[in-house]
Amino acid sequence: MLKRRQLNKKLLEFGLRFEDFQEINRKQHQVSTPIDNRKYTEVKALLHPISNIGIVEYRDNENSHLARNNIVYYLYLPGFTAMEFIMYIRKLGRRKEPRPFSHFPPLIPYVYYRNFTDKEIEEAIQLFHKARLVRIIPSIFAGETRYYLSDDSLIRFITIIMYIQEITVYKTFTKLTYIEKPDVNDRQVLGLYFGKKGTDFTIAKAHEIRKDLRKKPGTQIEGKKIIQEYDNQICSLINYLDEIYGKKFKLNELLLDLIVNFPIIDHN
Repeated sequence: MLKRRQLNKKLLEFGLRFEDFQEINRKQHQVSTPIDNRKYTEVKALLHPISNIGIVEYRDNENSHLARNNIVYYLYLPGFTAMEFIMYIRKLGRRKEPRPFSHFPPLIPYVYYRNFTDKEIEEAIQLFHKARLVRIIPSIFAGETRYYLSDDSLIRFITIIMYIQEITVYKTFTKLTYIEKPDVNDRQVLGLYFGKKGTDFTIAKAHEIRKDLRKKPGTQIEGKKIIQEYDNQICSLINYLDEIYGKKFKLNELLLDLIVNFPIIDHN
């Protein structure tokens, strides 16, 4: 969060002035800004008409008695660069993000596994660019390559894919706690989400729970019912993607691969 003086100084780095920003109707613009919480209340949102750099003005409720000091600003830049992505991953690893709402996290991207190398991240971004899922947009800092989603409708699409992957993880953990030890497929699912160290810990924890549940009658039947519910949710979401996105879903090999090979889901 920035005070007005700090904001003006930051805008000067981009060659912009606060007076050049225009107040916008949030309902008419797809602007990715943090959601409100108890500490901050949104006052208004502003957008620069050329650069698409945005500002959200907030009232700091904890300092509302200080009329001069209760307004703060959140500055956001469109898109991302490979270095910004790398820096964000590192901040997640040090628990420095998400900010500035760490106690009331908004819909800020988060990943469990963060031990990617810089090269892996750069190659992944290039892969998404090659698949036309992200496009290059005008740079903000000299010499940078900045990307943005090629189509705003992909936000919902990717969110659903993430949800399918999360359900797959829940399904795997249910299997390990209610029914049996993990196979290669289970380890791959957990590995993609938690990494090797997190996978070993999760499997060990599931083994302890499974031993306790064995003492209770009907636990395997209960586990199979839960797994079936997860399968039904996955199939329903995939059918929704097929219905809404049709050819865009089927013809993009990378998008399809994110679902079909996570690591393998039977759609039949």
